[in-house]
Amino acid sequence: MDNIKSYTSVVFMILIDFIILLGVLSMFFKVDNTIIAGMLGFIGAIIGGGITYLGVKKTLLHREREKFLADSSKLIFSLEDTIKLISPFLNNFGYKEMFNIKTRDSGSLGLLREFEWVIEKEYTKLREIHDYDFITILSFHIKSYSFELQKVPPGESLSEESMDVCIDKLRTIFGILTTQRKLLEKQYYQYKKQTK
Repeated sequence: MDNIKSYTSVVFMILIDFIILLGVLSMFFKVDNTIIAGMLGFIGAIIGGGITYLGVKKTLLHREREKFLADSSKLIFSLEDTIKLISPFLNNFGYKEMFNIKTRDSGSLGLLREFEWVIEKEYTKLREIHDYDFITILSFHIKSYSFELQKVPPGESLSEESMDVCIDKLRTIFGILTTQRKLLEKQYYQYKKQTK
């Protein structure tokens, strides 16, 4: 809103200067009234175009806000559901690390494979409603997680290094989801505040 006020004041100052300049020119030189009328019409057209531009811009921003506010609950709740589904996996490995329980066992590998299945299933749901940038970042980390798990031949266990990489990827995926949820919530409250 402050931008509009500053632009409007600048335009009106230029308009007043131009009118004064035309008045001074007409006093010293013989200027036809049709030229003055044409110049004023030109200035009026520029001002009218500027006002139309600002009105259209404001309408489009308002429409964007309203659309986001209408869709935001679906976006935020889809992330909430996914976070709730993957939190137990993160908690399990955090618990094991906290109490120095060995994570390199068949149960841990089973949990990591189950996480892979859950996150890929949730990824297909998220892909339908979230924006391309978020989905691309999430997809990269899910694929790198799956790649790390595919290194393990059937019947063998993960190396300690691979286990640590997978757990770090799990944390990264969780972080991406929670960060996106926080960004959406922040934008929601920002837009909600602007509409009041």
